[in-house]
Amino acid sequence: KLSDPKDEMVLAAAINRRADALVTHNRRDFVTAAGRF
Repeated sequence: KLSDPKDEMVLAAAINRRADALVTHNRRDFVTAAGRF
């Protein structure tokens, strides 16, 4: 779970589309999720 619930759909879209990368300036909210992949 991300620290900002609004970012959940961004991560879900990247996973569902099997994206090679997720580019963001908002690293703070994605740090915990990055460790799972």
